[in-house]
Amino acid sequence: MIKPALVSLVLALAACSSDPAANDASSCDTLTLSYDNFGAAFMTSFCNDCHSASLSGGQRQAAPTGIDFDTHEDVLARLERIRARTIEGTMPPFRFPERPSEEQLADVALWIDCGAP
Repeated sequence: MIKPALVSLVLALAACSSDPAANDASSCDTLTLSYDNFGAAFMTSFCNDCHSASLSGGQRQAAPTGIDFDTHEDVLARLERIRARTIEGTMPPFRFPERPSEEQLADVALWIDCGAP
Protein backbone atom coordinates (compact mmCIF):
# COMPACT_ATOMS: atom_id res chain seq x y z
CA MET A 1 0.00 0.00 0.00
CA ILE A 2 1.28 3.45 -0.89
CA LYS A 3 1.63 5.86 2.01
CA PRO A 4 -0.37 9.10 1.65
CA ALA A 5 2.73 11.11 2.58
CA LEU A 6 4.65 9.52 -0.28
CA VAL A 7 1.85 10.32 -2.73
CA SER A 8 1.89 13.94 -1.55
CA LEU A 9 5.66 14.11 -1.97
CA VAL A 10 5.54 12.65 -5.47
CA LEU A 11 2.79 15.05 -6.52
CA ALA A 12 4.67 18.01 -5.08
CA LEU A 13 7.88 17.00 -6.82
CA ALA A 14 6.08 16.37 -10.08
CA ALA A 15 4.83 19.94 -9.98
CA CYS A 16 8.42 21.17 -9.84
CA SER A 17 10.21 21.93 -13.03
CA SER A 18 13.79 20.84 -13.65
CA ASP A 19 14.33 24.41 -14.85
CA PRO A 20 15.25 26.44 -11.75
CA ALA A 21 13.87 29.62 -13.33
CA ALA A 22 10.42 28.01 -13.51
CA ASN A 23 10.41 27.17 -9.79
CA ASP A 24 9.76 29.59 -6.99
CA ALA A 25 12.84 31.79 -7.34
CA SER A 26 12.99 32.36 -3.60
CA SER A 27 13.52 28.63 -3.05
CA CYS A 28 16.74 28.73 -5.03
CA ASP A 29 17.71 32.19 -3.78
CA THR A 30 17.57 30.98 -0.19
CA LEU A 31 18.87 27.45 -0.82
CA THR A 32 21.39 26.44 1.82
CA LEU A 33 22.08 23.02 0.30
CA SER A 34 25.34 22.70 -1.60
CA TYR A 35 27.46 19.90 -2.95
CA ASP A 36 29.79 20.29 0.02
CA ASN A 37 27.14 20.23 2.75
CA PHE A 38 24.56 17.95 1.12
CA GLY A 39 25.24 16.53 -2.36
CA ALA A 40 28.52 14.75 -1.65
CA ALA A 41 27.09 13.03 1.43
CA PHE A 42 23.90 12.07 -0.43
CA MET A 43 25.93 10.50 -3.24
CA THR A 44 28.18 8.69 -0.76
CA SER A 45 25.21 7.35 1.20
CA PHE A 46 22.97 6.30 -1.67
CA CYS A 47 24.90 6.15 -4.95
CA ASN A 48 28.63 5.50 -4.65
CA ASP A 49 28.32 1.93 -3.43
CA CYS A 50 27.73 1.13 -7.12
CA HIS A 51 28.48 4.36 -9.04
CA SER A 52 32.16 4.96 -8.26
CA ALA A 53 35.13 4.86 -10.59
CA SER A 54 37.01 2.90 -7.91
CA LEU A 55 34.66 -0.09 -8.42
CA SER A 56 34.82 -2.66 -11.18
CA GLY A 57 32.98 -5.75 -12.31
CA GLY A 58 30.57 -7.23 -9.79
CA GLN A 59 31.42 -4.56 -7.23
CA ARG A 60 29.32 -2.16 -9.32
CA GLN A 61 26.15 -4.24 -8.78
CA ALA A 62 25.32 -3.88 -12.53
CA ALA A 63 25.80 -0.08 -12.57
CA PRO A 64 27.07 0.84 -16.03
CA THR A 65 30.81 1.49 -16.25
CA GLY A 66 31.49 5.20 -16.52
CA ILE A 67 28.31 6.28 -14.76
CA ASP A 68 30.07 7.49 -11.63
CA PHE A 69 29.23 10.15 -9.05
CA ASP A 70 32.58 10.61 -7.34
CA THR A 71 32.88 14.33 -8.00
CA HIS A 72 30.65 17.37 -8.27
CA GLU A 73 31.43 17.46 -12.00
CA ASP A 74 30.29 13.82 -12.36
CA VAL A 75 27.00 14.70 -10.67
CA LEU A 76 26.47 17.88 -12.71
CA ALA A 77 26.93 15.91 -15.93
CA ARG A 78 23.98 13.64 -15.06
CA LEU A 79 21.64 15.82 -13.00
CA GLU A 80 18.47 15.10 -14.94
CA ARG A 81 19.04 11.35 -14.87
CA ILE A 82 19.91 11.37 -11.17
CA ARG A 83 16.74 13.32 -10.42
CA ALA A 84 14.55 11.05 -12.51
CA ARG A 85 15.93 7.80 -11.11
CA THR A 86 16.06 8.99 -7.50
CA ILE A 87 12.64 10.60 -7.38
CA GLU A 88 10.99 7.73 -9.30
CA GLY A 89 12.30 5.54 -6.51
CA THR A 90 14.25 3.14 -8.71
CA MET A 91 17.60 4.20 -7.26
CA PRO A 92 19.05 3.00 -5.09
CA PRO A 93 17.58 -0.37 -6.00
CA PHE A 94 15.12 -1.76 -3.50
CA ARG A 95 17.47 -4.64 -2.73
CA PHE A 96 19.65 -2.17 -0.82
CA PRO A 97 18.53 -1.66 2.77
CA GLU A 98 19.23 2.05 3.05
CA ARG A 99 16.83 4.23 1.10
CA PRO A 100 16.54 8.03 1.10
CA SER A 101 13.87 9.38 3.44
CA GLU A 102 11.04 11.49 2.08
CA GLU A 103 12.82 14.58 3.44
CA GLN A 104 16.07 13.59 1.71
CA LEU A 105 14.20 13.01 -1.56
CA ALA A 106 12.59 16.44 -1.31
CA ASP A 107 15.99 17.98 -0.55
CA VAL A 108 17.74 16.27 -3.45
CA ALA A 109 14.96 17.30 -5.84
CA LEU A 110 15.20 20.95 -4.74
CA TRP A 111 19.00 20.87 -4.80
CA ILE A 112 19.00 19.48 -8.36
CA ASP A 113 16.23 21.85 -9.51
CA CYS A 114 18.37 24.75 -8.30
CA GLY A 115 21.34 23.55 -10.35
CA ALA A 116 23.06 21.44 -7.67
CA PRO A 117 25.31 24.25 -6.39
